[in-house]
Amino acid sequence: MNRAHIAATLVLLAAAALAFPSYTGYSGAPGTTEKCASTCHGSSGGTIEAIGLPAAYELRQTYIISVVHRGGSSISNFNASVRTASGSHTTGTVTAGFRTSTYSTGNEPNGAHLSSNNQNSCTFRWQAPDSSVGDLKLYVAGHQDGQSGVNTISS
Repeated sequence: MNRAHIAATLVLLAAAALAFPSYTGYSGAPGTTEKCASTCHGSSGGTIEAIGLPAAYELRQTYIISVVHRGGSSISNFNASVRTASGSHTTGTVTAGFRTSTYSTGNEPNGAHLSSNNQNSCTFRWQAPDSSVGDLKLYVAGHQDGQSGVNTISS
């Protein structure tokens, strides 16, 4: 059994000029940070949480990731991608789940976001790669009306 650690970076953002609900490819992952609204907002607040991340992944295993809000307004939208911890390459395969769809754009060729705006919860699936790529990070940048900030979850 081959396992590697996953760290999650969860960026919570308010809608702004660079983070409209229709935007895709702005998860805050390396190569997208300059286009992520986290560069325009403060460092506290937000109530969006990603649930279901394993502390370590098993090759070819599929994991269901839930994105939920814990208070305040519903989630306007979010963007998510899984990257190698040491670089900006996406890894594994993201597929749509409950209230989500996938996107492929620019520096984020395999991401997930809401299929329609203003939801309280949703899920997407991530299948681990066929061969070990070492440690990974899940980047989730979302926005809620009136909430902004950056939170980091490590495992």
